[in-house]
Amino acid sequence: MTTKFKLELYFTDASDHTFAEKEKTKLIDLVKRLAPHIDLEIDVLIATNVKHDGADPKDRDYMPYHPASCDSYQSLLITNELLGPGIVEGRSFLYGKAGCIIRPRMEEKINKGGYSEDITIHEWIHTIYGMDINGRKIPNPHNSNGFPCDSEKAPNDPVRWLNWYKYLLRENY
Repeated sequence: MTTKFKLELYFTDASDHTFAEKEKTKLIDLVKRLAPHIDLEIDVLIATNVKHDGADPKDRDYMPYHPASCDSYQSLLITNELLGPGIVEGRSFLYGKAGCIIRPRMEEKINKGGYSEDITIHEWIHTIYGMDINGRKIPNPHNSNGFPCDSEKAPNDPVRWLNWYKYLLRENY
């Protein structure tokens, strides 16, 4: 049985449009590879309603985001802002269906031979946390419950968590 999700990928600057389109393609391809039972549709859109969680960019709770246009959609905002302490690559709300991914960090990962879609899939999974795939609730991507997460090394980059993401997005219990 196919599970459908719709993600809106927002960008703030015209120079981010091509980057956003490439990330869209990479994320769709990765999800098809890891979870072929998921139909992920992504719209790439210019941001018109950027909001901020938290007031101070130096605060750990600060996050720019763009609400999705529909309650059943998720959204990620590509930002060029570096966020507060401990926020390295992106941030998302739990149960909030919105998040952001940090373009400079994604580009650093690409330049090291890594895969920027590893950041995008992680933050997207945060936006679908608690939703259903064929009646199974998607767990928090930060709680492995003992699952052996490491799956492969990217060139000059940290471990890729592909087996973990495949497990999170699985079709059956």
